[in-house]
Amino acid sequence: MIWKIIILLLCFNVLVNTSSSPSASSSGCLPLGPCVNILNAIAINKPPKLKYSRTEDWIASLKIQEITDWTNLIMEPTEEQIKKTKKRLESSGCPSGASGVISMNSQFCNWPNHIKNTRQDNYDINALKNLTCRRIPEKPILYVGNSDNRSVAIPGIVFTFASLEPYVEPASTSRPTIE
Repeated sequence: MIWKIIILLLCFNVLVNTSSSPSASSSGCLPLGPCVNILNAIAINKPPKLKYSRTEDWIASLKIQEITDWTNLIMEPTEEQIKKTKKRLESSGCPSGASGVISMNSQFCNWPNHIKNTRQDNYDINALKNLTCRRIPEKPILYVGNSDNRSVAIPGIVFTFASLEPYVEPASTSRPTIE
């Protein structure tokens, strides 16, 4: 709520300053510039996109998702898919310094050995199911980081999927009490 007030105050300042300027047209229209986009974001009740300065803050903003279908996992993404992954990471707020390294870690050759099978030519489905994955919002990408999985090196890896099931809240680990 506070961010809305701050942005509205900034836009009000723009309105006051432009109303006395000679650039206001005779039709009464004022050049609002970036305030229109900000006001539209407020109207649909979404805060403006944030770019996190720390990778830890970005990771904390991502929701954990359990994956049941790993068949759409892309083990060897093309250069184009890696570039798209990097852009998607950055659009989710990932610091640009980390997004390049993380997106390169989407290639199978950069995955930790413990999630590969014994021949090192495919993934070990049981190892994948034991990972804690975080969903990049509205994208077919999962982030796997050291903060949730100690066996994964910093800054983490991403799994890119051809398609990914919609976000589902993870099952609760708490057990119901018997009365």
